[in-house]
Amino acid sequence: MKNFYWLYSYILGYSISIYKSELNGTLEVWRINGRKVLNSENANYSFDSLHRIFQKSFRKSKIQHQNIDKALILGFGVGSVATILQDEMNLNCEITGIEYDPVINEIGAKYFKTERFKNTNIIQIDALKFVENCQDKFQLIAIDLFNDLEVPEQFMKVSFLRKVLKLLESNGELFFNCIAYNKVSTERLQNFISTLDEMNLNYDLQVYYEYNYVLNIKNTPIYKTLNKSA
Repeated sequence: MKNFYWLYSYILGYSISIYKSELNGTLEVWRINGRKVLNSENANYSFDSLHRIFQKSFRKSKIQHQNIDKALILGFGVGSVATILQDEMNLNCEITGIEYDPVINEIGAKYFKTERFKNTNIIQIDALKFVENCQDKFQLIAIDLFNDLEVPEQFMKVSFLRKVLKLLESNGELFFNCIAYNKVSTERLQNFISTLDEMNLNYDLQVYYEYNYVLNIKNTPIYKTLNKSA
C-alpha cells in the first residue's frame, strides 16, 4: 500500500495533513512527485515551484562555487532553501533561519526533519525585529516572506531593505523572492524596484513562471538587467 501511494503521488499527488495557522491560514502537506511539499491555500511554501525558483536563481549566480560561510534565510519555511544550500550544493555553511509561524516550525520538525540541517539555528521571531537587532554579517541572504500570495507590506519597504543590506558582507548576495500576479501587486513591485536605482544598488531582476520574481542584489559595483529566466 505504501508503494501505491508513492506511485500515486507522481500522477496527481495527495494530501497528507492539514493545519490551521493564525498567521498563514490553511497550510497543507502534500506528497507530489514522490516528495513532501508544503502549500498554503494558493501558493507553494516549500519544495515545489518555490524550490525550483531558488535552485535556478542560485545556479545563475554560481552560489555552489562561492565561499559561503554564513547564510541568513528570512522565511525559513520547512527548509527548502537550506536543502538547496547544504544537500544539493554541498555548502558547509552556517545557517540562521528565521520563521515566525509556530505552526510552520511544527510542520517542519514533524514532516521535513528540519533538525537534520548542520550548523543551523532556526529562530521563531518576526523577521523585521530580527533584522533590526542582528549584529552579524552574512555572505548570502535569502528572503522568502509570504502570507499566501502576498509579501507583507512591511517587507516591501525601502526601510526594511536598507536594514537587511547592512547585514550583507562585501561581495555577498541577497535573493528576494516576490510575486506580481495582479495589478496591485505589480504596481507595488514596480514602485519597490524604482527605489533601487535611487539607492545605486547592483541588482538583477529575474523572472520565473511569468509572475514570480527574484531580486538578486550583489554587494559589488553596479549593473542593472531584466532577465527572463523561465
